[in-house]
Amino acid sequence: VDNPAGSYCAGSTPVAVTFKNYGVNTLTSLTINWKLNGVTQTAYNWTGFLSSGSSQQVTIATYNFTGGTYSIKSWSTSPNGGADGNPYNDTTILNNIQSGMSGTYQIGGWPQSYASIGAAISDLNLRGLCGPVTFNLVDSTYSESIALLSITGASATNTVTFKSLSGDSSKVIINASTGIDLNSSRFIRVQNMTFNNSTYFVY
Repeated sequence: VDNPAGSYCAGSTPVAVTFKNYGVNTLTSLTINWKLNGVTQTAYNWTGFLSSGSSQQVTIATYNFTGGTYSIKSWSTSPNGGADGNPYNDTTILNNIQSGMSGTYQIGGWPQSYASIGAAISDLNLRGLCGPVTFNLVDSTYSESIALLSITGASATNTVTFKSLSGDSSKVIINASTGIDLNSSRFIRVQNMTFNNSTYFVY
């Protein structure tokens, strides 16, 4: 399952899968079945020309994702209109597809969205962005490793901001002695926070 992969943005989204011809004969037709959260969807009937060992991506549907977590199961049947000689490699399941992040989240304190910066970044790296995101940090010293990947959906519009909830930079201390790995991340903003002398950045 290629799309949506780990995350999606709410709205009409193409559902795409890749299939491979593991048989000896050229593949000219195939039925691609799929379920969304256990509910059977309309099958996609593919026709074409796919030689042995080759693969192809197809969009099998467009679905209006509205929020929450999804799972997609996809499997193939009827290669060239007949039975499959090896039905044990025909199914794939992708679980825990979540909506991309957007809006304001709180790190620490109560009510909190995340207990730590690392937990927030883990979600950010997994889910990507569907809009600008702000993480408000409650007054505290945060001693942890920080590593940001290249964030899916980040742009000049969809930025990520880390800032002090109180607005007092002296009360939000970042103690990342192992460094802050930005890993080529872009569109990251930091406001009203203090980094101690041992913290360094890796780009």
